[in-house]
Amino acid sequence: MITLSGGTFSVTLPNPILGDSEQYLLKTDYQISYSWLVHSTVKTIVNSKLLMKFESLTATQKENLEEFITAASGLPIIYTDYLLKTWMGILTNEPFEFIHIGKNECEEIWSIMLEFEALNT
Repeated sequence: MITLSGGTFSVTLPNPILGDSEQYLLKTDYQISYSWLVHSTVKTIVNSKLLMKFESLTATQKENLEEFITAASGLPIIYTDYLLKTWMGILTNEPFEFIHIGKNECEEIWSIMLEFEALNT
């Protein structure tokens, strides 16, 4: 389970499927010298980004996450993972779109992809 908290609100959700969006931000510069040596430089990332995909949210978890996103919109939040490591950052993707996956025996199942950008502290 993970926890997102900000201000007076917090929400606990099942572990997401994590994606690494940092690879999209890496830029490699290549230069060839007069002696035909290839030099490459990888630029560092200022802030780290993390993609979190929640694939099987119940209707209650969806509603709690919607309320949290509304309350913490634009504010720094704290992300605590299942190892109890914490990061401070912001949710950067907007609009937040929930996708209806289907229905199990008793309730509807939802999915959402969140992009969390950690702030350097």
